[in-house]
Amino acid sequence: MNRLMGIFRVDVLAILAVSFLMAGCGGTPQDQDVEADDGGIDIVIQIDTGNDQGGHDLANPDVGSDVSETSTPDIPVEIPPDEVPPLVVATYPMNEETGIPTDFVVRVTFSEDMRAVFLSADFLKLFDVYGQSVPGTIEYDATSFTVSFTPESTTQIQSLAPYSFRISGSVQDLAANELGSDYTFRFSTRGPDGMDGYREIASRYAPRLYQATQILAPQWDYPTSVNFDLDWNMDNNVPSLEAAQSLPIWVYYDVIETYTHYFIRYMYYYARHDDSTFVFGNQVSGTMVVVQKDPEEPIAVETYFGNGGFEDIRSFVTTESGLVIDDGNGNYNDGDRRKYNANWVFPKDQLFPGGHFQNYITSKSHESCAWIQVTKEDSLDFKCQLDSAMKSTLNIMHFSHKGTDAETLNTPFAYKNSEGSDVGYGLRLAIEDWWVRRDRIDEGQMFGATIDYVPPQGMAGSGMVLPGNFRPSPTGTTAGGKSPWRWEWEPATMNAYLYYTEFSEGTFFIHPAYYFAQRHRLTPTADASGFSASYCYNPYLQIDKRGTTADCSSIN
Repeated sequence: MNRLMGIFRVDVLAILAVSFLMAGCGGTPQDQDVEADDGGIDIVIQIDTGNDQGGHDLANPDVGSDVSETSTPDIPVEIPPDEVPPLVVATYPMNEETGIPTDFVVRVTFSEDMRAVFLSADFLKLFDVYGQSVPGTIEYDATSFTVSFTPESTTQIQSLAPYSFRISGSVQDLAANELGSDYTFRFSTRGPDGMDGYREIASRYAPRLYQATQILAPQWDYPTSVNFDLDWNMDNNVPSLEAAQSLPIWVYYDVIETYTHYFIRYMYYYARHDDSTFVFGNQVSGTMVVVQKDPEEPIAVETYFGNGGFEDIRSFVTTESGLVIDDGNGNYNDGDRRKYNANWVFPKDQLFPGGHFQNYITSKSHESCAWIQVTKEDSLDFKCQLDSAMKSTLNIMHFSHKGTDAETLNTPFAYKNSEGSDVGYGLRLAIEDWWVRRDRIDEGQMFGATIDYVPPQGMAGSGMVLPGNFRPSPTGTTAGGKSPWRWEWEPATMNAYLYYTEFSEGTFFIHPAYYFAQRHRLTPTADASGFSASYCYNPYLQIDKRGTTADCSSIN
């Protein structure tokens, strides 16, 4: 920092004597030394007035020259060196800021003027989610001490993607003081316009949750946000919830659209998973509602959960959907359902009363099941167990989406309420809370690892970085601890399925149309006939055709 700081201790008589002599009214100073280093940082001025007796007493002009003067000692004038390192005082975007336009320009403001030679691509770098450096143009404004980085126009800046900007600790101010350590800030870009329309779709079919609870600590069975304690640190969510006096009720969602269907995913986050095999922090289970666009009506529900070593995706379809074809005896739930890989078949008004699936979720292990399903489809299956007798013994909290944000439950936390007095849950967009932070795999962040997605042969998405397990789940393969983008289908028993298909991790979430077609033995089409696998909107694949074709004009 360039400052003049000094202590001037100069005798008044000496200063006046020098001024008088310089004006030609006295003798010439015997000595005048100016010492300065070549760097222009340390300056010491020494003035020796000597013992000149020829001048007048300037302090007493009426006194003659015969008044003797005492000599004044040499007094240094010191300007200390600038040893204060520069600071970063502002950035755009701010650290952890989301929703940034994709045509952003990064700006960093320092506390003082900087050496421009260090403000170059060797010292300032923008990184994408893959850790690749993004090329760009750098400009520096010495008036405001602000450097700007503009990504090259040929670079595709992705929507809903994390970026980080790093400033080397070697950058210097004009006095050669270094920043000292690297300075990194992170931000993410916003999604395409018109995503609010998908929120309306998600609200229209939002499930009613029949959440089983444990009496002594029901809050562990409340679905909430991963950031309920406001620090984005999932490592401390368990102790944070233990100390919590209130908890907001949230459900995450996203929507994928093809030419013919909506795939609406609802995700339930719990601060702790607890079953006989595993106890760990941070678990997600969920439900996917499949909606036919023309005419618009729900046709199926796929529920997901992980428990122990199993990851199950259960399929419940409507009679009207045609996904299961009756063999002529009027019973869809004999061998028919197994031929088409459905767990059970119900009339639409029973599976979706009032348009909403009734989602039963177990206590502690949080298995996502169907409240209407009271008959086991296989005697060996020990998950999602429920019958009419069990229902009367369960403590149930009823949650539903009322079109508003989350309602909050306070201590003492309730372990049950009556149907009709539902607590309202809010909807949060998973792609804006989780997906844009998929690179946060450090301690105190969100995820324990990332994986490279391997899509089905010939399909888009190769090399995508997917979030792995939530921190601090035991491993990236522990069922229940995985992020939704790593869900698989590994059922507890194969007996219920005649057409089991293995999918690579991520396919259920990245390519839901492909998953659904494979599971239910459908032949996907490229146009709007039949069951289309062509996407109008798939933000994970950076696909957005809304408004460009007649089949993709419903939401834009």
